[in-house]
Parts: sequence; C-alpha cells; structure tokens
Amino acid sequence: EIQSNLINMYGKCAMLEVCEDIWNSSDIRRDDVSVWNAMLHAYGRNGYVDKALDLCREMQQQPQQQQHSAAPDEKTYAILLNACSHCGDDAMAREIWLHHISSDALRFDTHIMTAFIDSIARKGYVYEAYDWLWLYHKQKKKNLNDRDEQIMYSALLAACKKHNNLVLAQCLYNEMCKRYPNNTQHMASASIMLRTLYLNNNNIN
Repeated sequence: EIQSNLINMYGKCAMLEVCEDIWNSSDIRRDDVSVWNAMLHAYGRNGYVDKALDLCREMQQQPQQQQHSAAPDEKTYAILLNACSHCGDDAMAREIWLHHISSDALRFDTHIMTAFIDSIARKGYVYEAYDWLWLYHKQKKKNLNDRDEQIMYSALLAACKKHNNLVLAQCLYNEMCKRYPNNTQHMASASIMLRTLYLNNNNIN
C-alpha cells in the first residue's frame, strides 16, 4: 500500500522518473495488483498511453501460477480506458476493449463500460456509444439503477452537449427521467446540460 500510494502521489505531480525508480526498486511488490495499477495510472494520467498498455501486456504475460505475480483486474482496464478517453485515443480504447480484455465478465464491468463509452462519445461517436450502452443493458439483463451505472448516461449526455447533438441528448434525458426520477443530483445536472444545449440551439421551449 505504501508503494502504490507513493507512485500515485508522484504520478499526480507528473514526476514519472520518481515513479519509475520506485517501480524498478528491488523491493517492489509485483504480486500486488494495486502497485501495478498505480504505475499504469501514473503513465495514463500523464499521457503515456502506450507505456501504460505495454505495462499491462507485461502484467498479462506473467505466469499466474508464480508466487510473485498479479493479474489485471477491472480497475486495470478502467485506468487504461480512462487514459484513452482523456488523450482522445478512441481507436486504442476499442483495441483494449475488444482484444485485451479476456472475458465478458470484465468487458461488461460497470466501470470498464463507463470508461469505454466515455472514450468513444468524447470523440463524437455518440450514436455508437449509445449502441454500446444498450448492449450493456442487454448483457446485464437489468435496469441501470445504481449510482455507478447512472454515470454512463451522464457521460454520454455530456458528449452530446459537447458535440451539439440535441436529438440524442433529449432521448437520453427522457430515459434518465424514467429510470432515475428520485436521483435529484443526477437529474439536476442532466437538466442543466440539456437546457444549455437548447440555449446553444436558440431553442428554450
């Protein structure tokens, strides 16, 4: 925990050389997935998506039967996809989601799907992101009814606002009203985004 906290701290300050020194030290806990994730996050948050992906490949290639090894988890892939989202690399996000995640159980994890949908939508592929959202619905066979899953809608709605897609934004907002009528915080934020989009289109009715 100390090692991962140190890497996270220096990663936030963009001090990657210090992060790498900790990572390469002889006493690093390579059997602790949180340490791997911290180093991945340090690379990803500072724009080094390729280095983060290389580190993930190294992690995947470890013989899992060895004592000092760790397997990627849902946080690992969510970190990678968030890095793609913030760097605007939707092609890499698709590559990771389609080819680097080995099981549907991980692929359709709520946090992984949220990061994936966000990375696609930010680049303007809002209808594609909408299709992925409904594939998630179908895969999970349940309504989106918890806070983490509601963020998917908010991320896609924000992308609609960014790319001035009023039609899909209104559709998403209507669906959110049906699903989350009691979540006042999410709905207030959604209402503001939708109203801003209408104002940008000179339509406040």
